Amino acid sequence: MSETNSCYVYVLVHVEENKIFYVGRSTQNVDGKFTDRYKRHIRNAKLGCQQPVYRKIRTLLSDKQIIRLEVRATGCTRDEAITLERRLILAIGLDNLTNVDAGWEQPDLKNNTSLKNRVRVEETFEGLIC
Repeated sequence: MSETNSCYVYVLVHVEENKIFYVGRSTQNVDGKFTDRYKRHIRNAKLGCQQPVYRKIRTLLSDKQIIRLEVRATGCTRDEAITLERRLILAIGLDNLTNVDAGWEQPDLKNNTSLKNRVRVEETFEGLIC
């Protein structure tokens, strides 16, 4: 995978409610794994970061709830990932998420044929990381 196509878009899901509470994007590890971003979310929540997503994670962890990271698109360029993240946030509704905004403004890439051919939901990670 080239460095320019190493971005992915993911959602965090409260498993018991089967509800997405955060949409994000990141870059895959060198080995192609997606776990580092998940671990950073958990770490930041435990460190007391005050953004809404971290407060939600802390609440779920304290209630021994399961949080799942679902990868929705891989092999994206940075601009493609930003566009997909924004579309997901707008589709779900910012009021239904812990995201603080609807993502970065970027040109619409809906006619990008390489984007249409991306693989969806490649890996899912479940469980508490304590």
